[in-house]
Amino acid sequence: MHNSVPNMVEAIADKGRQIVGGLALSAAFMGSIAPADAAHAHHEELGGIQLRQPNQLPGHTIDVPARAASLLARASVKVYATPIEEEPGYPAPTTALCSGVKVADGYHTYISIAAHCFESETLSTDGVLNPLEFPSNNGALDFFNRAHYTYNIEDPQVPPLDRQTLATADGIAVSTESNDVALLKVIPSAPETTKTGQPYGPTYEQLSAIPYLRQPDLTPGQKVAMYSTPQSTDNEPIKASGTYIGQYYSLTGDYGPGVSPTRPVDVVLTHPKQPYQDVCYYGGSGSGFVAKETRHDSTAGLGGKVAASGPLSGRINSLYDPYLDPVVYNNNPETQLKQSLAMENEWRIAVEAQLGVAISPKDTICEYSVVGDNTKNALVSAFGHFAPPLPLKGGGNMGGK
Repeated sequence: MHNSVPNMVEAIADKGRQIVGGLALSAAFMGSIAPADAAHAHHEELGGIQLRQPNQLPGHTIDVPARAASLLARASVKVYATPIEEEPGYPAPTTALCSGVKVADGYHTYISIAAHCFESETLSTDGVLNPLEFPSNNGALDFFNRAHYTYNIEDPQVPPLDRQTLATADGIAVSTESNDVALLKVIPSAPETTKTGQPYGPTYEQLSAIPYLRQPDLTPGQKVAMYSTPQSTDNEPIKASGTYIGQYYSLTGDYGPGVSPTRPVDVVLTHPKQPYQDVCYYGGSGSGFVAKETRHDSTAGLGGKVAASGPLSGRINSLYDPYLDPVVYNNNPETQLKQSLAMENEWRIAVEAQLGVAISPKDTICEYSVVGDNTKNALVSAFGHFAPPLPLKGGGNMGGK
């Protein structure tokens, strides 16, 4: 059995993204977005911008094939963290960390995951590293030399009592180009077997893998399949469908020569009513989504190819998120709640303004890091090119989302 504790670090990271992204972007983009095409425009307006409903977007008739959803489920994993014992004899608790997806580049397989899951190694709560702080690298570094935890991979589709470690990380490649993405290199574990010599469950090699070095082409409005193991289900797997509405450029908070002030995220809307239905809830970070590949808003001539995106990096939810913290500290719980909801609303409006799409306050906005070809190649090549040692002994709090 594994411990599952609330990930307050993620709450802080989300709150930071609200403050940086919501207020600034709503001001930056409110006056710069052209009205939606009149033929598809929804009557709802936002600061003079006509907003379309998701079912009015060009890809609204494109569904996701069941085989794509099945592939994602078979490739999805759960990552657990165990503190590295400094004194033998003291048992170290294992904690559920993040979700992940097994990917393949044609030569090797890895685990795709969010960088903010490794705050103890990077000292970054949101996983968005400023390249000016990590000079002389090719866009990614291996933070395994800073690890204070052993990271084990398990199959969430196996019943909890039968789960076993399928692989252990021996490399943690993290993008240093202002993007919340990471890649784990792993060593497969020898499977535990029954008396007849049969493994209790699938081995690491038997898990499916999603092609990694292919850039997806998606059409706003199309349906996607999602899969993760959030805390709200006690780390049991959950699958859902969502609607892709476009790429949103989120402020990174990083500035300087050669530094990008924004990063793109793929935005997907889902409609959970409770946390246990929410595929993007805390613990789901690092998960991915799949969809039909499109070109010029059409699937014609593509033979039903599957596109994939991720890792899950952030979320916006105004119904039940646990981090009802005040923007300006106030001991009155009612004031705290109003302030938190106001900030969530600002963040949601920023996404609406930039994408020109109406988003219900009851929707969960799931944000998946867009990983370009250069970043993917940098991550694959980073193993063994270690980050500089931590400035102080120890590390930050363990991340996870």
